[in-house]
Amino acid sequence: MNICVRLAHLDSEQEELIALLDRNLPERPNREIHRKRLANPCGPGWSWVAHRRGNENIIAAVSVFPRNFQVDGKAVVGGQVVDFAVDVPYRSLGPALLLQKATFEPADSGAVAFCYDCPPHERGMSTFVRLGMQPNCDIIRYALLLRSDDYIHRRMGRSLWIKPLIATANLALWTRRARAPMHGLEIAETGKAFGEEYSRLDLSASSPGAVRASRSAEELNWRYRGGTCSAEMQNARKKYRLLEARRGGELVGFAVLSVEADGTGCIADLFGLNLALIGGALIESLIDVCRREKLTRLDCLCSPESCSRLRLEQAGFRARERVYQVVAFENACGRLLRAGLQWGFTGYEVV
Repeated sequence: MNICVRLAHLDSEQEELIALLDRNLPERPNREIHRKRLANPCGPGWSWVAHRRGNENIIAAVSVFPRNFQVDGKAVVGGQVVDFAVDVPYRSLGPALLLQKATFEPADSGAVAFCYDCPPHERGMSTFVRLGMQPNCDIIRYALLLRSDDYIHRRMGRSLWIKPLIATANLALWTRRARAPMHGLEIAETGKAFGEEYSRLDLSASSPGAVRASRSAEELNWRYRGGTCSAEMQNARKKYRLLEARRGGELVGFAVLSVEADGTGCIADLFGLNLALIGGALIESLIDVCRREKLTRLDCLCSPESCSRLRLEQAGFRARERVYQVVAFENACGRLLRAGLQWGFTGYEVV
C-alpha cells in the first residue's frame, strides 16, 4: 500500500481534518478543539495528513501544537503531539509509523526544543517500540471516592435494603479527617480571569531539575476560558472552577477543578510556589467544593514523580490505572532532555 504523508493546509483543509477526527474520535467536540488550537497563544502548530498515492482523500492525520515549557529552570518552547487519527482500513503499523516520524520534524528543524506524545494504550506505544524509544514517565489516575451510591449500586444492585448501607458508607466518607487549616493561608473560589499575577507566579516557581509546562496568564485563559474572560469558565464542553491560595493578599498557588457531566470531578491543575506546603490545603478545599456539589468522585492525573502525588495520597487518594505514557524526543544534537530530569507531569501537560 503506497501511503504519502505531507503537511496539511490548516486553512483550506480544516473541514476534511475535522471530518477525519469525527470519524475516528467521535466522542470529542472536534470542531471546538480545532478552533481552540488555532487560537493557541504559541501559534497553531503543524498538522500532517496521509493519503494514498494518486488519491488526495485524507485517510489519517496527526498534529503538533507548541507550548511554553520550563526545562531544568530554562524557558523553552516544546511541542505536544495530538489528534492522532487513522481511518479503520489503514490502521496498520506502516501508516502510523510514517505519521509518527513526521511529528519529529518541528524538533529536528529547531522550531521547538523538543516534542512529546502521550499514548493512552500499548497500541499507541507500538510505533515508539519500533523506533526503539522508551516512555519518560507514566501518568496515573489517582482517585478519591466521595459518595458510595454508584459504587455500591454497581456491585449490589438497587434493592431497598441497600439504602442503609449506602447511608452508612457515605457518612464514613463524609467524616474523613481533614487536615488542619494553614495559618495565614486564604483559599477562595473566584470567577475572574487569570491576571498578570499568574504570570509572575509562573516565573517565580522555578523548576530546577524538572520538566513542566508554563502557566502564564495568557495560556491559562486560553486553556480554561477559551480565550475569553467570561464569568463561566468553559472549554470543550467542560466547566472549570478556580480556587486561589493567597498569603497576605499575594497569590501563592491555585487549583482548577473540572466538573464532568457524569457527576465526577477532576483536578485539572494544581500549582504553586511550594506545593509541599500548600498543596494539601488546596486539595482539601477542592474536596469541600465537590462535597457541596454532591460529586461522587474526585480524580487527578499525575506522574508518580509529580510533587502533587504525595499531597494526593495524604488526602486519601489512591492510585488506580495508568492513563498515559509520555514519550519525549529532541533532535540528534539536543542536550536538553538529559537523564535524571524529573517529569512531574499532571493533567495540565497531557490532556
